[in-house]
Amino acid sequence: PAQQGQGASLNKIMIRWKAEDENPASRSVSLAYSTTPNGPWTTIRDWDKDTGSYLWVVAGNVGPQLFVAVSARDAAGNVRRVVTSKPILVDLKKPSAKIVGVKSSAKGSRR
Repeated sequence: PAQQGQGASLNKIMIRWKAEDENPASRSVSLAYSTTPNGPWTTIRDWDKDTGSYLWVVAGNVGPQLFVAVSARDAAGNVRRVVTSKPILVDLKKPSAKIVGVKSSAKGSRR
């Protein structure tokens, strides 16, 4: 699963996975994202050690929703890719607000 941060971590998504193989490659996991479940895919993290999680600092140019793919490979070169079943909603914009007016009522005034 993937989870977007909040507050100061708004532009960060924690990606977690579990890959198992008796003979994993030394650099056995890669991560990618796409706006559709079938790609095209953009690399988040190229083949690296299997750490089970990765904190992705998301650039502002990704769409409002995306799919994440985790690929795992073994020492023989066999690869298995798993894609999130539903899109991850990405909201990188902080809400804004402004005061449009303040009105006080005098003490003792009647309505």
